[in-house]
Amino acid sequence: MRIGLTFDEYVELWLKPPAGANRLFHQAAEEEAERMFPMTTVQATSHLRSRGDACCALMLDLLVENQVVKLAQPDVWTQADVDAAADHFEEAGVLVPYGETIGTLTVGSATIPFYKTTRRAVAKVEFMPFRSPADRIDDAADPSRRLDHPTG
Repeated sequence: MRIGLTFDEYVELWLKPPAGANRLFHQAAEEEAERMFPMTTVQATSHLRSRGDACCALMLDLLVENQVVKLAQPDVWTQADVDAAADHFEEAGVLVPYGETIGTLTVGSATIPFYKTTRRAVAKVEFMPFRSPADRIDDAADPSRRLDHPTG
């Protein structure tokens, strides 16, 4: 069972808009996915971390040095190169902490449904503006300033 996201899962989860969104948003997501490669080593590191693989630029450099990944040009990562690194990290169990947690929570099932459910839940959370201690003191003096007050 794969814990980290594949590239297609990454696109589906992080780039594609909800099914009912305007077709222009879908088109923009497809164009963004096509423009993602090639990447530099630093970009590949960030991308792999967002897919659940714990890596840094030095680790990617070591994969190249040890010929686990064979770049056509120095510091130019194609999608195939990034996927090869992701496969290596997956096999080695080198995951970011949330990836390890998801692996524990989704034993016997695919990871993507867990991410999707989490994403939907986060989208439903209402934004609560930051309230400083000074605001709370002002609220005590003037209850109409409170967030839970009908006029606040």
